[in-house]
Amino acid sequence: MKRALSFLFALLFVLAVLSSEASEPKRYSDGTYLVGSDIQPGLYRVELSSSFIPMGYIERLKGLSGEFEDIISNEMLLGDGYFEIPKGDKAVSLQVVEIYRIDLDTYRPEPGSEFSDGIYLVGYDILPGTYRVKLEDSGLGMGYTARLRAVRYDFDDIIANDVVTGDGYLEIKRADFAVKLQGVTLTPAK
Repeated sequence: MKRALSFLFALLFVLAVLSSEASEPKRYSDGTYLVGSDIQPGLYRVELSSSFIPMGYIERLKGLSGEFEDIISNEMLLGDGYFEIPKGDKAVSLQVVEIYRIDLDTYRPEPGSEFSDGIYLVGYDILPGTYRVKLEDSGLGMGYTARLRAVRYDFDDIIANDVVTGDGYLEIKRADFAVKLQGVTLTPAK
């Protein structure tokens, strides 16, 4: 009887481990990936992969010649965030980041109350409302905020943006998809 119970517990443990591994999304790190074969179009969570170099870089590509004209869009990230790979892109290149695909129908992060460098999804990470903007001491004396309609890193993704040279306020609207922050901290205005 003890052997049967030991075997049953071992089997349940193995099944639990396999089940948790199956639910983990595939992660992609430094390299170039062909869209449609190596990596699929969709929305991805981006995490910086180095604490030594607190920035990462992503390119969407229409070709693989290495020439400037092959770059559809690119982004230098100073914090974690999000990135969308549209259908029709040839490839994506990642440097000092790790990305994994998310589904907004099941994605449930807890909204925070203080936000700094990064890209935040409105209604998921950050709620609509008015926020106090505090300029952080970056040595440059400026920061940046952008309200975004998408995270494809296209110029057209920007609804509104601002180079911040002092403290102030930012209203995040319900229709915004995301907010990008660099060199500032947001907290809800009282």
